[in-house]
Amino acid sequence: MKKPKANPTSKHGPRNVFCPYYSDCLDRVIEMGWMSWHCHLCGERFNQAARPELALNVGHPVAYYDVRLRN
Repeated sequence: MKKPKANPTSKHGPRNVFCPYYSDCLDRVIEMGWMSWHCHLCGERFNQAARPELALNVGHPVAYYDVRLRN
């Protein structure tokens, strides 16, 4: 399978920082001297495989705590 090439576009728009080729695109943008770029024409623009999973765990079986008022 052929590795896709970096394919940034020299206009302002959304970027996929989780793309496996993000650093290749960034290198190309720097070489070209672009002030802004986006991933509109890239086939990997929706690839979220590298997005880290957030641990949303509660360390207590009941997800609330009692607050006692002082008299």
